[in-house]
Amino acid sequence: MKPSFPVCVFSFIVLAFMNQATFGQDISGNWSGRWHSAANNHSGKISATFRQCDSDTMRTQFRGTFAKVIPFRYTTDLKIASQSPGLTVLSGSRRLPLGGQFNYYVTMTDQCFHGSFASKRNRGTFIMRK
Repeated sequence: MKPSFPVCVFSFIVLAFMNQATFGQDISGNWSGRWHSAANNHSGKISATFRQCDSDTMRTQFRGTFAKVIPFRYTTDLKIASQSPGLTVLSGSRRLPLGGQFNYYVTMTDQCFHGSFASKRNRGTFIMRK
């Protein structure tokens, strides 16, 4: 016996409103690329490791260089603001020593990361690939 049309529609609606993370791509793992400050024109290498903590949080460890030789590393939690097939939007903030409060906004596909950052004295972008 085939399920009726209303049963199929109801099943689709239930699945659509269940955990949205199941419909997104896998963004966990290692990423690498470059960052650029629009405020002071500095740039450098950056890499990140993303690990899903729960259905709406990614723990992210960033590593990179400033002024080509000064290393930095910090960990922050990014919240999954929205997720649809092929696109994940993340946001978060973190207070960094000597840098103040930084806010992040990120869009990701399964292979491309494009983010922006902003603080009281700095703003810029970072672009990475898996």
